[in-house]
Amino acid sequence: MTSAPIELTRVSSRFLTEDHPQPQHDIERPDLFSFGPSRDETILAAIHPEWRRNLFALLEQPTSSQAAFMVHVLHIALIVISAVVTVLETVPAFHQVKTSVWFGLETSLVALFTMEYVARCFAWSGTWMGLFRWMFSFFGIIDFLSVAPYYLELILAQDTSVFFRFSILRMFRLLRVFRPFRSNNTVLLTIEVMYISVRQSQHALFALGFFVVMVLTVFSTLLYFAERGTWDDILETFINTDGDPSQFASIPAAACFVLGREFSLVWERMTRDSPHSEPSSPITSTFIPRRDPFTPPSGDLSNRKLAHNQTELSNQITELRSIVEAQGHLIARLAAAIEGKGKGRQRDVE
Repeated sequence: MTSAPIELTRVSSRFLTEDHPQPQHDIERPDLFSFGPSRDETILAAIHPEWRRNLFALLEQPTSSQAAFMVHVLHIALIVISAVVTVLETVPAFHQVKTSVWFGLETSLVALFTMEYVARCFAWSGTWMGLFRWMFSFFGIIDFLSVAPYYLELILAQDTSVFFRFSILRMFRLLRVFRPFRSNNTVLLTIEVMYISVRQSQHALFALGFFVVMVLTVFSTLLYFAERGTWDDILETFINTDGDPSQFASIPAAACFVLGREFSLVWERMTRDSPHSEPSSPITSTFIPRRDPFTPPSGDLSNRKLAHNQTELSNQITELRSIVEAQGHLIARLAAAIEGKGKGRQRDVE
């Protein structure tokens, strides 16, 4: 006798569960720096002369020995000093320092960085391909451009800081601050996480940027048509009720005004005590400057002052005309009176 199967009813759960989708593909980690610590280990194993291997470890692997760590700390200190010197050269308070002092500091720093660059060239010269790849890597180019302006000054025998093309080269010396990052795994991981986050959110960031630009354009257009003023045929620009050129002569000018208002309070505090902080024209100004009531006004004449002077001159001409007309009437009355007295005397004589 066979037993009949027992039919069971499926009981559906009333609880909600969350499904975790499996990732379709792994996130690719970018290689932001050409030479990482793991790659340095591979290159170190391929270097055969012992002195070159030790030199490579001393310069490229701060954790290999105590001497390498001290060289790394000294290198970071030189980078910080170089950046501080570059910044202080532009501060007006340090313009009184003699040029020979700055030249001595720059010569010392350039000499040390040149020695470091030559030493790294020897460390990477195990093969021509390795030397070529390092010299044209990010850090190799930065190391070369950081010392190139100094030697160009020696070759040209003149100060190249006043030339714009050489100022661009001088700016590259500040990029040396990125070199310590390659030896810090935490910093490298943070940079990679930031890069991946921006890359994964690029569509949302693009949509947000597009929305901000559109809102800025709309409100700048409304501000332009509301505040541009009236057209002046003589000045060939829009003027406000005071006779000054309008701050909103165009939609881009209105957009700059809207963006500038975000930083106007900070800029006003920074430039309040500066003698050269007052804006030269209302178009470039994003705030109304405060004027000290005890200081006399400046000698330059703006359009508002010219319009006021023209109005005052017209009023003076009108008053002078009325005075001249009144004096003319008075002279006419005196002439008539004198003429009447003369006729009366002639009658008396006759």
